[in-house]
Amino acid sequence: MSGTEIKLSFSAKVKQEAAGQIFSNRKAALTELAALIACIGQFGMEKGGKIRLFLKSENRPALTKCFTLIQKTANISCKSDFAEAGQGSIDLTGILPQKELEFLFRLLDAEGEDGRIRPMDGCVPERLLATDMCSRAFIRNAFLCTGSVSNPEKEYHMEFHCLSDAQAQQIRSQLRKCGVQAGQSRRRNHPIVYIRDSGQIVDVLNLMGALGSSMQMENAIILRQMRGSINRKVNCETANIRKSVDAANRQIEDILLILENECFSQLPEHLQQIARLRIEHQELSLMELGELLDPPVGKSGVNHRLRKLSALAQQIREDGKGQ
Repeated sequence: MSGTEIKLSFSAKVKQEAAGQIFSNRKAALTELAALIACIGQFGMEKGGKIRLFLKSENRPALTKCFTLIQKTANISCKSDFAEAGQGSIDLTGILPQKELEFLFRLLDAEGEDGRIRPMDGCVPERLLATDMCSRAFIRNAFLCTGSVSNPEKEYHMEFHCLSDAQAQQIRSQLRKCGVQAGQSRRRNHPIVYIRDSGQIVDVLNLMGALGSSMQMENAIILRQMRGSINRKVNCETANIRKSVDAANRQIEDILLILENECFSQLPEHLQQIARLRIEHQELSLMELGELLDPPVGKSGVNHRLRKLSALAQQIREDGKGQ
C-alpha cells in the first residue's frame, strides 16, 4: 500500500541479507547455485534427451538469486521475466540455452547410477564443498531456501526444515566444519536441523554474511543479559529484605513476650537497650541498629544480643507448655 512500510520479521531480514550476498569466487558461486537448485529445482528429460529444469518456490529472494547466479556463472543474458515472476513454478527450458541446462544437470550429478534422473533432495555433490568458502556458500543458500530464525528478543532458535535426511546430515556436517554444533529432530515427518545456542546462531549469521542481522542479534543478547542481571539483583535484594523483615518480626514477638511475662526489668541494661531500639525502629537493619547504641556496636554484636533475647523468649514458651 502507498505510504505504508511493511515490517519484515527477523527471519525475513536474514534471508534478505543472504539473498544479496554472492561470492565473487566462481567455485563458491557454483556451490551457491547448486544449493539453490538442489532445494527448489527439479530436472526432467524429454524424448531425444532434451533437458528441462523447473524451479518451484514461493520464496521470491531464492528464485531471484538463482536467476542472478545463472547469469553470473554462465555469463549469459536471460529474459528478465524470470526474476519478475517471483513465485510459483518456472520452466527454465524456454529461458536458458540447452547447453547451460546440461551444464547445470552435470553440476548437480542429476543422473543416477541407473541412468534415470534422481529427484533433488537438497544435497549438493561433495566435490562442491572442498573449501570453507564453498561450505559457507552452501549453508547460506540452504538457509535461504529452508531456514528460519526466531526474533532474538523473544528466544534463540534457528532451524533448517530439510527436504531429506541426507540434506540434514550434509547441513550438520558443513556447520560442524565451520565450528557450529547443530541438533536434529523430526517434525511432521521432515528432518529438522536446529541451533539454540545464541552465540552459535550469531556465528551462522556471520558465516552467511548477514552482518546486519548478526549485529542486531548481538545487541538483543546484550539487552536480555542486562535485563536478566537486573532481575536477578532485584529478586536477590527483595529476598534479603523479606528475610530481614521476617527476622525483625520474630525479634519483636520475642521482645513482646518477654515484656508480657514481666521479665524485662530483670534483663541486663545492654539487652534492654537493644530491645527498646528494636521495638522503636522496626524497619532498621542490624547494622543500623548498632549505630544507634551508645557506644555503637557492630552487626555481629547486635545479632548476638538479639539471639540472647530470642533464647529467653523460647525458654518462656517451653516453660508455659510445661505448666
